[in-house]
Amino acid sequence: LYGIGIPVSISLTIYATSLKRGFEEAMQMFAFYTAGYAQSYWWWEGMILIRKLGVIAFAVFVTNETLRLYAVMWFLSIMVLSHMSAHPFTNPTLHHTETMSLSTIIITLNLALLLEYTPEGSPEFIALAVGMVLLNLFAVLAIIVLILIEVKKMFSEITAKYGDKIAALWAAFPPVAAFRRWRQRKQLEAEEQELAEQQERERVAALEAELKEQQELAAA
Repeated sequence: LYGIGIPVSISLTIYATSLKRGFEEAMQMFAFYTAGYAQSYWWWEGMILIRKLGVIAFAVFVTNETLRLYAVMWFLSIMVLSHMSAHPFTNPTLHHTETMSLSTIIITLNLALLLEYTPEGSPEFIALAVGMVLLNLFAVLAIIVLILIEVKKMFSEITAKYGDKIAALWAAFPPVAAFRRWRQRKQLEAEEQELAEQQERERVAALEAELKEQQELAAA
């Protein structure tokens, strides 16, 4: 009921709202469901919920472990092929992340099937287990890198568009403004002290020159 009823009810609600208020307003009202997807694939979040429901259904109702692995692997293979052909996300990073995640799960399931036919503790078994761990670690690191690249891109765009406003707000922030005033005061005090020391050095140098001149006159 949850896996099918929720996406179907939300999709019908969005469709009914689009008929009354227009498609753009409906997309904005239900942005939690449609944000990030291409306009023609606004309903794709329902596909993701159905995919999760399918995996749960196979895990619950298929009792044979080997058959369960095969069923989930085939089901996810269909899902990843549909995802790659539809390309529902507007952001390429989201598309690559989803593809990599699903592909990693499918490969992991394949390796898990091989483990069932490999003697436990054998070199082949250990190699397969290590390969599964390394594969998933690589996928996680790759996704983190993609996310960091996307965050950096977003930060650069925000800085380029709102850099002056952000700088002004940051400068007006009371602790920052107080720190800037304190730093300016310290800088001014340092400049005044340096100027006073310079004047003192010049005065001492002038006195030494005058004393030397008087000594030369006395000697003459």
